[in-house]
Amino acid sequence: MTEALAPSSLLLPMFSTVAMRAVVDDGARVQRMLDFAAALARAEAAVGVIPHEAVDPITAAAKVERYPATLMSAEAHEHERAAGAWRAEWATFPALLLAVSGALACIADIGERLEVDSDRMRANFEATLGVTMAPPVAVALAGELGKSITDQVMDEAIHEALAEKRHLREVLGEDDRVTLLMNPGEPAKLFEPLSYQGVAQTFIERLVASAQSRVPRR
Repeated sequence: MTEALAPSSLLLPMFSTVAMRAVVDDGARVQRMLDFAAALARAEAAVGVIPHEAVDPITAAAKVERYPATLMSAEAHEHERAAGAWRAEWATFPALLLAVSGALACIADIGERLEVDSDRMRANFEATLGVTMAPPVAVALAGELGKSITDQVMDEAIHEALAEKRHLREVLGEDDRVTLLMNPGEPAKLFEPLSYQGVAQTFIERLVASAQSRVPRR
């Protein structure tokens, strides 16, 4: 006796929504990678990297629904000596893996040529008026004000910042409910992006070190 890989279609609505599943389920994640591969193929054809004739076949193959139907229908195997469902799976897995690996190869290729414009990134960040840093600020305030009051403070401050085109840091700096709880300069630190990356930098350094260790020496 086996258990289906996919959750029950009857019970699934109890734990999620259609809109959320369209964003986070496995099929949606794979489809986004395939969409990237198809878009890259169109861009490469436009500049002559690949023939224009190759775009349509690549786009047609970059459809996630081509693959799961067979896998899902074949997942319920007989208890012993399966009659052949597993054979249908093995005919589909290579195509799915090739499609995903092609998308990942395209992403890796772009990563190698990526040029980071830190000044532009900082300008784009500042253009949001600090609203993108609202979550860490709210977490810091919730420890002192409590969640309900913090939600009210942040909601009022964000609306005021957007309406008046002022930085959220400035608006919160004028709120007594915030200034009485924090030392001078502390609110500004909460709006520094580097304070919000958690352990991301550690992972980046490990990844770079691992990649450099694999580069063949000449």
